[in-house]
Amino acid sequence: MIKQYLSKLTVRLFFTMLVSGVAGVLVFCLLWGIRLPVYQAMRDHHLLSSHQGQFISDFAERAAQINVRPTNEEEEHQLWELIQGRDEYTGISIYDAQTGEYITGYYAPVLDDFITGSLLNGVEAVYLTDDETVQIRVAFQDQEADVYFYSYYIAQIMIPYLVLSLLISLGVFLFPILHFVRRRMEYLCQIEEEILVMAEGDLSHPVTVNGTDEIAVLASQLNSLRIALDENISQEKESRGANRDLISAMSHDLKTPLTTLTGYLEIIKRKRCSEEKREEYLDRCLKKVEDIRELSDRMFEYALVFEQSDTVEFSSLLLTDIKQNLIEHIDFIELAGFRVKRNLKVASGSMQGNGNMIKRIFSNLFSNVLKYGDKNFAVEVEMLCKPGQVVFSLRNRVKEDDEQVESNRIGLKSVKKMVSLHHGELYVMSEDGIFSIQITLPVS
Repeated sequence: MIKQYLSKLTVRLFFTMLVSGVAGVLVFCLLWGIRLPVYQAMRDHHLLSSHQGQFISDFAERAAQINVRPTNEEEEHQLWELIQGRDEYTGISIYDAQTGEYITGYYAPVLDDFITGSLLNGVEAVYLTDDETVQIRVAFQDQEADVYFYSYYIAQIMIPYLVLSLLISLGVFLFPILHFVRRRMEYLCQIEEEILVMAEGDLSHPVTVNGTDEIAVLASQLNSLRIALDENISQEKESRGANRDLISAMSHDLKTPLTTLTGYLEIIKRKRCSEEKREEYLDRCLKKVEDIRELSDRMFEYALVFEQSDTVEFSSLLLTDIKQNLIEHIDFIELAGFRVKRNLKVASGSMQGNGNMIKRIFSNLFSNVLKYGDKNFAVEVEMLCKPGQVVFSLRNRVKEDDEQVESNRIGLKSVKKMVSLHHGELYVMSEDGIFSIQITLPVS
């Protein structure tokens, strides 16, 4: 329950005030405890003055005509006038010189002051004379007496010293608190400046997190907000770019079967094949038409490729069916005038995958061969089974005028994403005009 009402900032401020208060009290006690040494030092350096010596000298001379033990009112008045010659800080005590008996005495008038007297409570009198003796023997008219002069000249500095001690102690108390508040306020001002930087659109500048109190938590949340906003804006930019790539990829993938379909129909139209091949090519044309229809029905798969989704519907695919699809693409580029070195060694088996995506992978790769491949060099195609995986490889030389074509990157980006969704690996290398690609997919 207490934590609900006490924030970290409140607790820190409370402990700062507590420690500052204790430090202030200790400093005041120390300063007040050394007030007598401070007074003595001021006297030693003649910062305080008194007329004690002159008074004692006059006192001894005048005492010879005055009785220390008055017998009537006149003598009492004479003794009183003699005593009244002292200043307000001086007190006098008179003792019989023979017996040591106390005769009379007069305390320092300063003790009657309420404030100063209270401050002097418990302070022992400082016995001072010009020759540093505590008493002198004075010959009164009726007898000799020992007269003690004691001084409370410390009262001259008592109130100023008290005020100074209080001010110093108050400074010791307030300094840590003000320092704590100033640092927190500077931190708030720093956060304000960083928020203004964010408001101007600069989301790369981090919000400083300093400490663990509520202000630091606020700064941390603002920094998280900055990061989230920056990521959202970056994702929005990526999304816009992905949409552009999506449109290009859609066009690219739709053109691939259309190009294949057109090629087969051209061959059939020109009667450059046997009747048996003609039937086979017609079947392939129908298959390509079906592929186009499936592409039209599954346009959402493009969003799957370019967006952040990592899930896709898988089913069991026979490796022999995948090999047959690969052979169809090889036959087509051979009909288009390419020489193909094929090495297709596939045992019976299956893999988990999406058949449409596998077809699209091959369509992208062989479409690039048709567009950018050099027919003067053979295209090398391999499909090999290894323990736990099947490996597809394709290698061809790029036409010199098409070595730096930007459009094929759209297809490769799509291929890379689809391979990743099948938990496979894609390796691409282009060097000295030779384009090589290798795809590794896990098999059951």
